[in-house]
Amino acid sequence: MEAIEGIAIIGMAGRFPGARGIAQFWENLTQGVESVTELSEEALQQAGVGQSLYGEDNYVRAATLLDDIDLFDAAFFNIPAREALVVDPQHRVFLECCWEALETAGYVPDAYEGAIGVYAGASLNTYLIHNLACQPALLSTPEGFQALVGNEKDYLATRVAYKLNLRGPAVSVQTACSTSLAAVHLAAQSLYLGECDMALAGGVSVKVPQTVGYLHQDGMPFSKDGHCRTFDEKASGTVFGSGAGVVLLKRLQDAIDDGDNILAVIRASSMNNDGSAKVGFTAPSSEGQADVIAQTLALADVPAESIGYIEAHGTGTPLGDPIEVAALTDVYSAETSRTGYCAIGSVKTNVGHLETASGITGLIKVVQMLRHGTWVPSLGFDKPNPEIDFAKTPFFVNTKTQPWPMQGDTPRRAAVSSFGMGGTNVHAILEQAPESEAPALPKRDFYIMTLSARTRESLDSMTANLRSWMADNMDADPHRIAATLQLGRKGFEYRRAFVCRDLIDAVEVLDGNDPGRLLTTHTKGPRKPAFLFAGGGAQYPGMAADLYQRDAAFAADVDECAMQFQPLIEEDIRRFMLAKSDDLALAARMCDPDVMFPALFTVQYAMARYFLARGIEPAAMVGHSNGEYVVACLSGVMSLATAIRMVALRSTLMMKMAPGAMVAVPLPEEEVLPLLVGSPLSIAAVNGPKTTVLSGEKAEVDAFVERLAREKKVEAKSVHVNAGLHSYLTDSIRIEFEQGIAGLELQAPEIPYVSCVTGEWATSDEVKDPAYWGRHLRQTVLYKDAVNTLMEKDDYVLLDMGPGQVVGALARQIADGQRWDVISASRQIDDVVNDEEYALSAVARLWMVGAELDWLSFYNGKKPRPMVLPTYAFQRKRYWIAPRVSMPPMQRKRRTGPSCLRRKIAKTRRKSALPGVRR
Repeated sequence: MEAIEGIAIIGMAGRFPGARGIAQFWENLTQGVESVTELSEEALQQAGVGQSLYGEDNYVRAATLLDDIDLFDAAFFNIPAREALVVDPQHRVFLECCWEALETAGYVPDAYEGAIGVYAGASLNTYLIHNLACQPALLSTPEGFQALVGNEKDYLATRVAYKLNLRGPAVSVQTACSTSLAAVHLAAQSLYLGECDMALAGGVSVKVPQTVGYLHQDGMPFSKDGHCRTFDEKASGTVFGSGAGVVLLKRLQDAIDDGDNILAVIRASSMNNDGSAKVGFTAPSSEGQADVIAQTLALADVPAESIGYIEAHGTGTPLGDPIEVAALTDVYSAETSRTGYCAIGSVKTNVGHLETASGITGLIKVVQMLRHGTWVPSLGFDKPNPEIDFAKTPFFVNTKTQPWPMQGDTPRRAAVSSFGMGGTNVHAILEQAPESEAPALPKRDFYIMTLSARTRESLDSMTANLRSWMADNMDADPHRIAATLQLGRKGFEYRRAFVCRDLIDAVEVLDGNDPGRLLTTHTKGPRKPAFLFAGGGAQYPGMAADLYQRDAAFAADVDECAMQFQPLIEEDIRRFMLAKSDDLALAARMCDPDVMFPALFTVQYAMARYFLARGIEPAAMVGHSNGEYVVACLSGVMSLATAIRMVALRSTLMMKMAPGAMVAVPLPEEEVLPLLVGSPLSIAAVNGPKTTVLSGEKAEVDAFVERLAREKKVEAKSVHVNAGLHSYLTDSIRIEFEQGIAGLELQAPEIPYVSCVTGEWATSDEVKDPAYWGRHLRQTVLYKDAVNTLMEKDDYVLLDMGPGQVVGALARQIADGQRWDVISASRQIDDVVNDEEYALSAVARLWMVGAELDWLSFYNGKKPRPMVLPTYAFQRKRYWIAPRVSMPPMQRKRRTGPSCLRRKIAKTRRKSALPGVRR
């Protein structure tokens, strides 16, 4: 199948005058907001503008301002505070925008297997000129080198690549006003050439200081009245300001194949230069503009009549606007005689001229128009420039928010122009995203929602943002939301997770109405999961019944085990597993080995498979008594059929033993041993530092319990097993058991596990020997030693697969205050919670403590289409070096007016000491 050509825009982010993000920017556009600020005398004075200047008749007190240019989340990007102080604010703003663009597309750079490129440009670095260059004391310190690195235009793209771990091309682009659209064009070419698989492209411009006006002069591009009136007869220029924008690009066919959220498609883009065929270096050229427009239209291979909107360069100058319309008209009129069908406008009427960021700002505007099927107004237009006769052109200036009409089956298309001083012209043709519904995801009963951040403050802000978003989008698909949070966000140290049924339930949890469900932790990660499996006594009727009824794969595993066990034990264990928990008759029968051990094997095997299917693989395992058969099966020592045969034989033979009982004594082994002098009882298990299990004939066990209570005031607890396991009573069946399993195929373990027979790591020779399993039947269960051995090797998180949470509770006792995380996969018998919800909560807890999960396995290996959710909540702090050095009053008075650079030279010559830098 031939690939669909084009470049998909799959993510974007930006900060603009009057708008902290894309959503607010779009709202401003639809409402016709002009984000130009009229500056007060106080603001001008604080910026250092003297009254003699702003009092001039031609001084225009207008600016388009970007909020919080002095703030930055340096810690998020691992940038030391002292370095952040001297980094160009343009670099800082752009870094944050790049991260947000990736998150809007649902991609984590570290987890993406392909190469991600970055193409970007910044404006003249006025922070260096006005704030740093006048600080010789600063520039002569070690921070001086960082100031050079942090303020060089060349390092904008490579800084992003370094901080975000991007391995595609990193190219800083400089073509003046057309820089950011040129970056998009070059990024698209890089994608076509296969140099990268995704690319960030955009630009940033941050003026320092911001709160200053300008002197208007005729013939210059600065507006006379502080308004950009593109194409209007009163147009006198533009207002320059600050802003940033970035888009994430991908080859269209790849985006379709990967199920990305396609915002719009770049059909074609072109770039050229005017050369010398114009009035002057700074003047525009109608010929150059027409050439690039015609070339792009030809590359796009679409008729001119299909273009419904033009986002013009539109600086609002009396000379530039007519030249631009003339160039467009030359190209379009060569193809069509239609007039007045194509809307035209300029975002500069809303936010001013954002210099290197102007092209990307226009592009983002057009993407939003295509997404919403809406034309937004170009402001300040009343009567056209007398040099423009729109009636004879295909174009009309759109002055109101209105639906963008479709032309039959043709998708909406738009063009964007950006022309740089010096003559580099860029033009792009965009098309609305191909219609495709996100594949329907199966409805689930429960969803895991995850959030993480570098700080607790960020985590709290992200929680609040997600709660607000959910409340405003209650019809959104919780499945896609969960997938976006799991797969499209990086896992940081501070983590929060919860399991919910739907968005109504999610908002309830986030409101704090059920505190126990909203989990929060600070993980040191990464951690490796280690599975624990229980032996006899952990069973109860109805264990995992809800999961059996809700999860088909879990039910299939249970059914498979039950059908293989049935002819061997003459019982269908499912009737016990699916019974009500208060069925006392079945509970008593489950204490018999021929039911208990097959049931425990089955539920734990199926539970382990449930977690394995969700990408949670054990790095190690421990099985208590009969639990080691599950371990051996999962590790590859024996097949499922072999394990079931061995468990069934072991269990039915135990029914032939003399009646026995088991009891747990809350004392350490060394204190129990003297009490057994003269007693036939056996130590069946050493389960912890203060938990020892005794086993033997029931009468002997009862007598010991009575004596223990009378002499030591210690109360022992019966184990729910109708047999004297791991005692002298098993001697009667041991040989028959070993003979019964002789000849069964046993292999070396593929997953390491610790033996409770030896308390050490199981070896290949041991587990392949039938005599080992004979000893396993008879000898003391060294669970305490096994868990200690396990935790000596690595920093594991322990996952208790057994019902009743028995082995997990014992592991906590063994930990005795050490930093071990123990998580239970199954609820206790009295817990009022659904089994599936509990199991998913265990998954969430694993992630919370740093276990690396394969979230993609939750979605059968196919990443669902991401949703545009709230992005990272940066915790910005002020990193700003003041532009002036403190000077004694007399010196300041004598030296009024010189620039910072002149002061620097004069002071350096006098070799006078400088006071400290103000921050």
